[in-house]
This record gives sequence, C-alpha cells and structure tokens, in this order.
Amino acid sequence: MKQVLTQQLTVFTIALYEQDWTVIENPTDVRFITSDNPSSVFPDRPLNAPVVRFLPLAPDLGIMSVINRDRVTENADFPDLTKPPPGTIMRGQATREKAKELNRVVVMNADRFVFSEKPDVAIRRLTESHRDFGIDIEKIHFPTPDGCFIGASVAVRKKRAA
Repeated sequence: MKQVLTQQLTVFTIALYEQDWTVIENPTDVRFITSDNPSSVFPDRPLNAPVVRFLPLAPDLGIMSVINRDRVTENADFPDLTKPPPGTIMRGQATREKAKELNRVVVMNADRFVFSEKPDVAIRRLTESHRDFGIDIEKIHFPTPDGCFIGASVAVRKKRAA
C-alpha cells in the first residue's frame, strides 16, 4: 500500500492543487496533529461519496478538500506554483469538537507515527485507541451486461490486530 501511495504522490499533489480548498483555522486548545501520512481521508464513507481529504499544516491551520474527479487533469504537467491554485479558496474555523474529530481522522490514517507540538495525554490515549486502523484499498467489482466494472478507492478501516 505504501509503495502504491508513494508512486502516486506527484499525481495526487497536482490533483489536490486543482481542487477547491477550505482553509481551516484552529483557535482552540485542541491543536491539530499530523502523522507520517499527512493527507487523511475520512472513515465510513459511502462507496459512491467523494473523497474528502484533510491536511493539517500547523497546530492552528489545516486544509480540507473534496476531490472532484472532474477537476483532475490526466497526465498534467506540474503546475506553476507561483500562481494561485485554480480552485476556490474558502475559510472556516474549527470548534473544539471539530478539532478533536479531525485529530481522530489523522490518527486513523497514520502509518506508524503521529506528531504533535508537545506531549499530550489525550493524544496518547487517542493513538492507543485507534492504532489498529489504517489506509487500505477498497476494491470494487460490479457485473455488467458486457462483462464487469472493476475499480478501487482509498478506505480507512480497522486492519491491524490491537
């Protein structure tokens, strides 16, 4: 899984750059954390729902983006990063509860490491209770009159023994 995701990193970076973003400010005492998998997808997503990603940039700042396939340019050249991204940029502010939820999602997406700005007992408990989750590829196979449709999607699920 790690090999596949690493190989797709540049493609994903360009795809994310082309999307609409919500920049989330976090003024709460529950600071954003990150992990060795800094782009997190949400668990319990219906199969046909768009992929929502959260990228914590700092303890008080993150980006949320819905990956809209219509805005993904196949075989695109690396964009000119001196220009603003083509999507809409909105602003939002996290509540304490939303910051906790986003941190839970980050922990569930982590491969091996979770990073915070300082030691925190609540983050330790969170990582201990969600350490058996991880990113996986969810394979899709539908029979059709002409054969079958085969696809895949990224999913967060319980996969490691606790």
